[in-house]
Amino acid sequence: MQFTRRRLLGGSAAASLALLSGCAATTARRASYAATFVKPANMNPVFYWTDIVLQAVRDEKVSPPLAARAFAMGHTAGFLAVNGLEPRYRSRYQVGEGPRSASSEVAFGTAFASAISRSFRGGFSQDQSRFLAAYPDGQAKSDGVGWGQRIGRHMIGLRHNDGVTTAKNRLRRYPGRNDILQWARTGPHYNTGSAFAERPTYAPALLPGFGAVKPWALNTVSSMRAVDFPEAQSRAFAREYLEIFETGRANSRNRTVEQSQIALFWEDGPGSVTPPGHIMALAMQVLQYRNQTLVEQARAFSLLSMSMADAATCSWDSKYHHDIARPETMIRERAQRIANSHATLPLDPNWQSFIPSPSFPAYTSGHSCFAGAGFRMLARLTGKDRVAFSSVSPDPQLWPGVLPGMVRSWSSFSQAAEECGISRIYGGVHWNADNTQGLKVGRRIADTIFSGAIPAAA
Repeated sequence: MQFTRRRLLGGSAAASLALLSGCAATTARRASYAATFVKPANMNPVFYWTDIVLQAVRDEKVSPPLAARAFAMGHTAGFLAVNGLEPRYRSRYQVGEGPRSASSEVAFGTAFASAISRSFRGGFSQDQSRFLAAYPDGQAKSDGVGWGQRIGRHMIGLRHNDGVTTAKNRLRRYPGRNDILQWARTGPHYNTGSAFAERPTYAPALLPGFGAVKPWALNTVSSMRAVDFPEAQSRAFAREYLEIFETGRANSRNRTVEQSQIALFWEDGPGSVTPPGHIMALAMQVLQYRNQTLVEQARAFSLLSMSMADAATCSWDSKYHHDIARPETMIRERAQRIANSHATLPLDPNWQSFIPSPSFPAYTSGHSCFAGAGFRMLARLTGKDRVAFSSVSPDPQLWPGVLPGMVRSWSSFSQAAEECGISRIYGGVHWNADNTQGLKVGRRIADTIFSGAIPAAA
């Protein structure tokens, strides 16, 4: 029996997937995200496996670039498996056609689980067993499993030498700056969590070689590299410095209550779904009402995932190419050494950002690049930018005094992207150029990928 999405909506498999959403392969996993963002009647294999990865990203504290790569691995393998059974689109990752007797949904889930099997420590064998239990035994199921495993292995092979295994190494292609703007590890008040530390913690640079990871759908990364950051002696830098000095500080009188809420809503720090995962959760919320077939939905999430995975590579390439210090470094340590004739740049050794500064260079903002790519792709997939939606935080436990019960609303995808980007200014961890250029690059990535990555078959 072939379980199409429409059959899922009315049958026992739909109920099974809704109940299984959030079932963990290990006792370490906690709450389901799909339970918050997806109505039970709309549960399907794409949402089920997206939810499982969101949980794994949170519980294993996976970094944003690696989370984006994991989503791309799973979603693209799932798409290839379904498209091989119901050929509708072309892709650079050609796999041929699978057995027509195979269940597309079983094939999607099996391909997804197989492709991500090496991306996390915990494994997904129990999640896969529970997923398969929702489908009746028979030829369709067994052929779906076989085809899905083949595609999952194929995806692992395609990405075997993509550069991620050496991403922790600083590469010669990024020699670094030697001037006043050079990045330095963030100061003693930084902590890998949503609170400032009592003792000094100097975290190493995060994934300094990730900019060399092979793109998923772009031809080159360098074509998306951000323009040069403003010079420290420029009027533009003086303007950015004074803005972040006042707005981004922990005890700012200029930052409104809503701006503080925005900074915390989008922080998505360690122990969360990460920025790409946050956008993925919102995508489930919005796209569940599109009445897409399985292959259409698999394509949509593959495009979304590839866009954010390539956004991670492009942003990290710019970060280590430009090597720009975080605001806290300039404000606490270097201001008096900047010969800026346009304004007096105040030095404050006690200045603290509102949220913790991440442990890698500032330019461009990863949040902004993810938001630019992810929300622009959603606009392209739905055919319009003006889509109104509201949401709670996926991880309210990170800021328990603020986020539980908070609802944010947007009138368009671009508004949500702008809010996500500007949140890093309100939080005091990015210059405004990090945001504006990150959004610009992310949108270019999404437009490029949507136009050519998975076109309809001739």
